[in-house]
Amino acid sequence: MAATLTAIRAAGHHRQAINWRWRPASVIWLPAVLVMQAALSLRFIWSNTAFMDEALYLRAGHMEIAHWLHNAPLQASYPFQTYFSGAPVLYPPIGALADSAGGLAGARLLSLAFMLGATGFLYAAAQRLFDRQVAITAAVVFIILGPTQALGALATYDAMCVFLTALAAWLVIRAISKASEPLIVLSALVMAIADTTKYASALWDPAIIALAVVTARRAGWLRSTARGIRLALYLAVLLAGALFWGG
Repeated sequence: MAATLTAIRAAGHHRQAINWRWRPASVIWLPAVLVMQAALSLRFIWSNTAFMDEALYLRAGHMEIAHWLHNAPLQASYPFQTYFSGAPVLYPPIGALADSAGGLAGARLLSLAFMLGATGFLYAAAQRLFDRQVAITAAVVFIILGPTQALGALATYDAMCVFLTALAAWLVIRAISKASEPLIVLSALVMAIADTTKYASALWDPAIIALAVVTARRAGWLRSTARGIRLALYLAVLLAGALFWGG
């Protein structure tokens, strides 16, 4: 653990020492990567017909909104709570609003926006941990992956979950000052929302908690470990509250 902490901190100092070399190029590199990512996903948005899961999630979202506004029944014909892979009250209504505004293409464009945001947070996190060259490389590798392109063109909860997970990791990395506890709490909140958006995203929680430990600055292993434990406790309390409220 001590060796890992030393390596992370050394990388941070190295990053600060060479940032000036990449400053002019960094102004155009990230926008260029995002444009490339958008082009890779946009070719699927209008060319593919509706996937079955897309229709199911958007229909569930419209029914949830109708339930909230008009108290329309839900469980009689569509017991979403029993088989959905995420909470029906999170992504489906958001996707349904995009569907109402722009049809299936609008809902897919919302997913593309989430994936573009995830790339941005990936870039920011890698730049803070290492340097701009690593950040650019990480972003390029991410956008050329098949799943990244596909999730940016599907109206499902996956893109929202990826975005929230990336945001939570970035918040943890940013929480390095003495007044960092609010960011740790906010990261736990974002992680909890990601976990309820797609339950399987809880598999990534240990990685973000580990980031909280290894990115602690000017702290020994005890304080660094305590930082990760606090993040895990905040997350556990939030998830327990969500289960109690949802039940």
